[in-house]
Amino acid sequence: MQTLNENTNVSIEITALDALMNLAGELVLGRNQLLQAISADDKRLLETTSQRINMVTSEIQEQIMRTRMQPMGMLFDRLSHVVRDLALRSGKQVDLSVAGEDVELDKTIMEAIEQPLTWMIRKVVDQGIESAEIRKDLKKQEQAIIQIKACHEAGQVSVEIIDDGKGIDPDAIVRKAIESGLISEEMAVEAISEPDKMKYIFLPGLFADQKESNPFGQVAGIDEINSRLEKVGGTIDVISKLGQGTHARIKLPLTLSIIPSQIIKLGEERFAIPQVNLSELLRISANQVKHTIEKVGDASVIRLRGELLPLINLSEILGVVRSFRHPSDGLLHPEKRQSISDRRSKNHATPETDYDGRERRLDQDRRYHAHSALNIAVVSTGKYKYGLVVDELNDSEEIVVKPLGKHLKGCTGFAGATIMGDGKVALILDVASIAEITKLKSDSHNKPSKHISSIENVKPTENASSQSHLFFCSSEKERFAVSLDMVERIEKIEATKIEIVGGQRVLKYRGGTLPLIALEDALLVTPLPERNHYLVICFNIDGKEIGVLSTPPIDAAEVEIALDTKTLKQPGVMGSALLMEKTTLILDIQQIIEIVKPDFFNEA
Repeated sequence: MQTLNENTNVSIEITALDALMNLAGELVLGRNQLLQAISADDKRLLETTSQRINMVTSEIQEQIMRTRMQPMGMLFDRLSHVVRDLALRSGKQVDLSVAGEDVELDKTIMEAIEQPLTWMIRKVVDQGIESAEIRKDLKKQEQAIIQIKACHEAGQVSVEIIDDGKGIDPDAIVRKAIESGLISEEMAVEAISEPDKMKYIFLPGLFADQKESNPFGQVAGIDEINSRLEKVGGTIDVISKLGQGTHARIKLPLTLSIIPSQIIKLGEERFAIPQVNLSELLRISANQVKHTIEKVGDASVIRLRGELLPLINLSEILGVVRSFRHPSDGLLHPEKRQSISDRRSKNHATPETDYDGRERRLDQDRRYHAHSALNIAVVSTGKYKYGLVVDELNDSEEIVVKPLGKHLKGCTGFAGATIMGDGKVALILDVASIAEITKLKSDSHNKPSKHISSIENVKPTENASSQSHLFFCSSEKERFAVSLDMVERIEKIEATKIEIVGGQRVLKYRGGTLPLIALEDALLVTPLPERNHYLVICFNIDGKEIGVLSTPPIDAAEVEIALDTKTLKQPGVMGSALLMEKTTLILDIQQIIEIVKPDFFNEA
């Protein structure tokens, strides 16, 4: 069977060619009028002619785009053959229902989604649909129903694949993600709705087992499909209910050649962000930045409607010198602030100096001027959502996408280029690639918590040192802290899974055995209470893993700790600090391990 990728021809109706010829004639007429207006220096004629040329250009663009459009029915025909062949081979009864065959999509995008859609249909028939006998026992119709729909929706094309097969339990997805160490318990708690839980199916490597016995077989490998769709500006959402079926919705742009984009500036350089990846624009006045931007470890975040959103300084990623436009002269000056949250407070006692280092005062504090505001473009694509910090936010406009030259193919972070109205080139940002460059994905998966507590409000003493720490409890009366750099991951386990072998706690973990310790084994602290579930903080020291049992809550933050090395000092405890009006013991995890398991570091 010939695929869409093998078909290099496009059929065009004669009426479309006639329309293009008529528009070409209109364009020639507009050119002649423009030359006449220029030679006569007639501003009125020049204005009306430019409007006419603009209208004709838009119509030509629309007509040319139509020549690249192909009906979805061409792809649906191929999918129908796939369903029929798989049903006959597996002996299953499947009825395929198709709607929206007349919906048109750009040929390039249709070629790009042919393989992902074929893969999804194969998974539905092979592992998502029960046999006729099982369906009969479940009081379902023996003939399964698969629906494929296409429609226009908000300037995009929506493709839906719906089946009434086995379905998947969203809670089982969450449990699988926690067991695989891809998300923390806190992240799982944040996923309240079923759609939020199903988003974890896109975590890479979550479903490595693609055998038919795998209960998640229908979505095994869907993370790769998601990556392919993201490359053409598409998104996918999956909703499923155990025993009732699965509903997958794919949203695609109409075309990739001309796209609406938001233009941003870094210094004198302009860049384009595709509107399909743009969620919203934020502008934070300079006097509010220090109250709005927070820190998690070394990363800056902003609290947006109750959600912590990571911030990426685009100038650092691209190596562009940041600048700001000073209100006094309207010119660009190099930005001297070192970090995103580096803004003077209202009561800052240090006087400003001019650019030659001389002290001066401004009649109007530039902290309250629009030019000093922090500009953030909130972007998202698939599993990534973050804020890009830029110098200026310009207008949005339609741009013509041009591929990068061979000498720029190795540059990551860019999806292409475009030529602006003044003839200069602007690079198009690849939102997903930028997130991968900054390791945003690994940060979001491995950090134990995205929550910021009031620990940051503690006022440090002169001897305080700032470091990222993980805070946890062993009982309700005591709280502990360890360096966050040493933490590998956090797992939630059932108490019944803990075994006592040779007088030591162990846990069957990822095909091996993970040694466990409780703090009361080494320290003079309150014993761990009896619970149905515990949290295991996994440490990887010298290539060896060991877990420390703890109880919720768990938190992570960068804090400045005034360490008291005398009052509560004991083996395994470096000292104590008063944080959030509660004494916190700062642990020496290596010394604790040596106390409980003296031969741990000597074992082969």
